[in-house]
Amino acid sequence: MKQRIAALLICTLFLAGCTAPSPAPAPEVKLPAQTPQDTPRPEEEDDPSAGQGEETQSEADALSARADEIVSAMTAEEKAGALFIVPISGTALSEKERARMERCHFTNVILFARNIGTREEVRALTGQIRAFSEQRSGLPAIIGIDQEGGTVTRLDGVGSSFPPAMAMAAGNDADAVRRAGEITGEELAWFGINMDFAPDADLNTNPANPVIGVRSFGDNPDAAAMICAFAQGLQEGGVLATVKHFPGHGDTQTDSHKGLPVVEKTLDQLAACELIPFRRAIEAGVDAVMTTHILFPKIEADGVPATMSDAILTGLLRETLGFDGMIVTDSMEMAAIAEHYGVEAGTVAAVCAGADLIIAPSDAAKQESAYEAVLQAVRTGEISGERLDAAARSVVLARLCIAARESAARTPDFAANAEEAVQCAVRSATLLSGDWRAPSGRVLVLSPEGKRVSVSGGGSFGAACAQRLAFDQMTVDSSPTQAQIDSAVQKAGGYDAVLIAATGTGCAKLAAAVGQKNAAVSVFLFGSPYAAARYAGVASVVCFYDYSSTTVEGAVRMLEEGGAPAGTLPVSPV
Repeated sequence: MKQRIAALLICTLFLAGCTAPSPAPAPEVKLPAQTPQDTPRPEEEDDPSAGQGEETQSEADALSARADEIVSAMTAEEKAGALFIVPISGTALSEKERARMERCHFTNVILFARNIGTREEVRALTGQIRAFSEQRSGLPAIIGIDQEGGTVTRLDGVGSSFPPAMAMAAGNDADAVRRAGEITGEELAWFGINMDFAPDADLNTNPANPVIGVRSFGDNPDAAAMICAFAQGLQEGGVLATVKHFPGHGDTQTDSHKGLPVVEKTLDQLAACELIPFRRAIEAGVDAVMTTHILFPKIEADGVPATMSDAILTGLLRETLGFDGMIVTDSMEMAAIAEHYGVEAGTVAAVCAGADLIIAPSDAAKQESAYEAVLQAVRTGEISGERLDAAARSVVLARLCIAARESAARTPDFAANAEEAVQCAVRSATLLSGDWRAPSGRVLVLSPEGKRVSVSGGGSFGAACAQRLAFDQMTVDSSPTQAQIDSAVQKAGGYDAVLIAATGTGCAKLAAAVGQKNAAVSVFLFGSPYAAARYAGVASVVCFYDYSSTTVEGAVRMLEEGGAPAGTLPVSPV
């Protein structure tokens, strides 16, 4: 642990420390030997702090000792409150929220889209949270956010929005992915946000997965390189990186926000696939790991999800994989926990299992009841004093690391960053079927509007093409009506080419009908590549992975510049 802190102090990376005393032994979990493709390269095995000198190690020792001092002086109530990171309601900290945070000794806050106003408002909000935390505890708060890119983008409109993970991976450039992480980290740090619940380390092995999809960097263990690159970039940018959702949410057909998924895989099967990105990220020094609310009955005998499992969090993650950073839960208000176990019982079980930081529900009453449940469990001994101290120490050490490096935050060049995000989208363009021929002559674009789409030269892909490329456009729904399909078919015969912007499978009927009238139909798929099978028979399908302003701008830019799709599909076609 101290070596990891030493590396932080040298590289100005923000690495969270290990918990203090080890918790009680968990059921033994043994991983198979590493497979050849999973064997770390020699440079990955190097100790990042080797040869850095006694001065840095002394600073690391001091930071570690300071964490011990702080925890030893905290009351049980303060330690219990330190384990939570809580949502708030608006763009400023209200008096009711301040009062509740005082009662429950909360200082850490997670931000969502509802908390994001202008750039100045975001900085003012994080300043309020930090000031409150320092007044109450003498330490900066952990201020977290989900800023993955693509559809999971909380700072849309005020920060640079990169395409989703699968699009980044399609660009096939690990350094560009690292740079995307670095830009994201720099901007978050400037906003006063010091923890990103990203990257998503799930391998999307199930094409029917309803919640991961393009949030994943791929469906095989090779994606670990891109996952580690993005995490490295975040840390270089100045924020805490979190790989999620351990031990893997990629092979499910149930969204844990809405239900309780079950993964029927053995440990050997997980070790050969899902665990590889997590193991590689841990070896590379990732700061935090987020748990998943999924049942793994073949490795967890007690019938509880990973978030509540001692065998998975302590046995597998801590003892077998050797992770010594901070373990964070996914939100405890998700249906997988709230509806099946209850927020309070689930929270207590998560802490007992080895979780350090609990993402609390948005509901104020549930925040308080979860805190009271933890405190009561401490008083009765259900949560041991040793486990409470270990979790509190992990959180305190992370906050000390924040304090040690906050002055290094850089002022972002938002315009240059936005351009890098667009270039990432251009590189992501992936030819999924057919032969690419740039549309020329008289071109008709059939395009949906999109609430997140606002590109230079127009409010949608079609509008931008009309203004910047002199294409004709017709607006259709994401699942066009029969009247829209009939109108498009009537128009299509008079054009040299037709370009359909699809956000999923909804335009399949439109594409088939227009293809009967015009052979030069291309589909730009602004969504999951798994939808491509529904567009068989068109001249070409090109995937851009999401329908955001950044990605649509990248698609228009590729057409303007006469480029061709050069991305590599990171998942197996269906």
